[in-house]
Amino acid sequence: MSSVAVGDYPFPAEVRLDGHAIDFGIPPFSPSDTTLLDKEPFNRLKLAGNQQHVVVMKRERIPPGQHKTDSFPVLNVERPMKFDRQKWRFRVTGEVDSPLELTWDQFLAMPSCKLVADFHCVTGWSRLDNEWEGVLGRTICEAAKIRPTARHVVMIADSGYTSNTPIDAFLRDDTILAYRWGGKELEPKHGGPLRSVISSIYAYKSVKWLVGLKFVESDEPGYWEVRGYHNEADPWREERYSFR
Repeated sequence: MSSVAVGDYPFPAEVRLDGHAIDFGIPPFSPSDTTLLDKEPFNRLKLAGNQQHVVVMKRERIPPGQHKTDSFPVLNVERPMKFDRQKWRFRVTGEVDSPLELTWDQFLAMPSCKLVADFHCVTGWSRLDNEWEGVLGRTICEAAKIRPTARHVVMIADSGYTSNTPIDAFLRDDTILAYRWGGKELEPKHGGPLRSVISSIYAYKSVKWLVGLKFVESDEPGYWEVRGYHNEADPWREERYSFR
């Protein structure tokens, strides 16, 4: 597995990409550096391989109105699903040319990725440097062959709970369908066996106990969105609610 680490020390100046050495010429920096991290090459570095490791950082780590926490609070309106490895299925439907229905073992066999990213809850807390492992959103899109008409994604939980996001957000490097967190299997209370994580927006847009995706042309607001929470949910713009 190719990987890069996050922390207050330099990235390697030379890495191997598809068997070739590439000099990125990256000087030492830290996540709080205000002169380097606003440039796209420093925000995201991806290495090839069956499993990628993606580090996602921003020039500023804590969005407006947020505070840092080292805990991982549990907030949900559902009960954790009862996971049966033999019966579990993951379905991808809608505006796709190749609908998917995967068993748990088939899902685990898909190309995987480790993602280090920050996590922002609309209630005001932010947890930094979370290591997620799973399947990138864009990998699912490639496997299902989404159509140009797919403008939005509806993420579906085992209970029928849903959330929605534009296709552009789902295709970002920091969107993952995660089954591991912090090097361990994702606990049921945090959404295990599988949850979506869209790191670029507030966490209520991510779905615990995920069992399906539906790609649609017209937006379909989910549970929190129809109850007044913002449809875009950008933490850097404090898009918490659809009303002021």
